[in-house]
Amino acid sequence: MPFPKIAVIAGTGMEDVFREFGEVTDHTMDTRYHDVLRYSIVQCGDIEFVFLKRHYAFGAYCPPPDLEHERYMRPLLDTMGVNFVLATSATGGIATRIPGMELGSLIAPHDFFDLTAGKWTFDRPGHHDPLAYFRPCNDFFCPHLRHLLAVDPGITDGGLLAVAVRDRYETPAEVRILDRVFGADLLGMPTTAPEAVLCRQGEDVHYQSVCVVTDIPERQKAVSGDEVAAVMATRQEPLARSFLRVMGSLQGHDASQWTCACTGRPSVFSMVPGL
Repeated sequence: MPFPKIAVIAGTGMEDVFREFGEVTDHTMDTRYHDVLRYSIVQCGDIEFVFLKRHYAFGAYCPPPDLEHERYMRPLLDTMGVNFVLATSATGGIATRIPGMELGSLIAPHDFFDLTAGKWTFDRPGHHDPLAYFRPCNDFFCPHLRHLLAVDPGITDGGLLAVAVRDRYETPAEVRILDRVFGADLLGMPTTAPEAVLCRQGEDVHYQSVCVVTDIPERQKAVSGDEVAAVMATRQEPLARSFLRVMGSLQGHDASQWTCACTGRPSVFSMVPGL
């Protein structure tokens, strides 16, 4: 069956965000990794899109450090052939450079730096091809999608996301280093950044995440998972409406004139035989 060209990847606290806005039909798909992918097709009026729950893509909850992103991204990019991906993520915030940052702020990052040394690629043994996998690293977050999102005054256009592997919150010393040395605005685990990198290995795929600031370490002495969930619950409707507005503008949209680095290269799946 033909798939929609738009996908939404929902992170923590956003797994059921669209059920009140339209018809959600759940599906499964066998993957080349011998998994069964769980996804939905959502119909909201004239808007149709693929919906994927990042941490529940294969049923049981998978924490960020253990995510194998290529397992759920390849079906989106190769089998379904999506061209636009919007995503959500719960992050910490450093309020040094973004005016008015507070709990619940929505920020569309413009860039990230990776402290994980993770290998985010569809490359695998026996299928190496540097011409296929080495691609430009600018505009991993699509500026055109980001500007469309930031038409909403509730979404900040731009922020630098620090990506680190951990299953805990940052220490005060780590926050100071990330702030003063790296200039980070957002503190996240390896979720949206790997997805953005893998999208670059697809063909003409535009990716943008919106980060929800769920804790601000320099203002809070302690934070719990319950507090994070409470913040995310307040942002479900605003994010859903913003995403629907952007997706409505993308229906039948020709992005061939966009000047971002997202376009202009065939997918690695078509360049590397047997991948």
